[in-house]
Amino acid sequence: MIVKQGNKFIGFIKKFWGYILAGFLVVSIGVTLGVVAAVSDDQGVVDVVKPSEDENKTPEDDNTNTPNPDENPDNGNSGEEGNNNQENQNPPEDEKPVVNPEVITFAMPMNNATIIKDFTDLKLEYNPTLDRWEAHKYMDITSEDLSVMSVLDGKVLSVEYDYLTGYVIQIEHDDGFISSYASLSEDVKVKVGDSVQRGQVIGSASSLAASSSSYGDHLEFMLMKNNKKIDPNNYLDFQQK
Repeated sequence: MIVKQGNKFIGFIKKFWGYILAGFLVVSIGVTLGVVAAVSDDQGVVDVVKPSEDENKTPEDDNTNTPNPDENPDNGNSGEEGNNNQENQNPPEDEKPVVNPEVITFAMPMNNATIIKDFTDLKLEYNPTLDRWEAHKYMDITSEDLSVMSVLDGKVLSVEYDYLTGYVIQIEHDDGFISSYASLSEDVKVKVGDSVQRGQVIGSASSLAASSSSYGDHLEFMLMKNNKKIDPNNYLDFQQK
């Protein structure tokens, strides 16, 4: 009985194998299409990103740090008061006091002075008395009136005598100026520590300076500022040279 049924099944397979194969293919294609569709659906899913803390803030949260005008006791008047105070501290230009610095005016060390040899710091000058070339950072001047005067108010720093320079007086003035008067006679009219005034006679020109005696009676005038020898022509008005 079992053998007959097996033969029938085999006979059925042989007779309808083409339909069976076609059905199997149809089923396989259907399964494959179903899998592809499922995968496509998975790829179309959009990931949901958790918003950041900044994105969760509301406009009300953003206003937490904004100052409240009601909490300001000045209600915007502090700026006006500050401007008013600044205007009071800085008066207009036409109301400011005008301050004119005092101008230093030098007197001449000798009346109607004539320059024998001028100041120079650019070259050596020939000294006919010593027969040599030397620096000449002072002025040799002379006049018919041999009186020597202080060029500014000041205080006598030193009074000295030297064979080569004769009697020499140094006077200290304001603003770092020091004036020096050499080749003076022994008739010196001031002493160390004396206060002198502009135009005050302090001595007389002579020929005692052995280093320049060939010039006759004359004054060796030197001007310094902050201990540096400077050109007296920048401060004194010599009309004749």
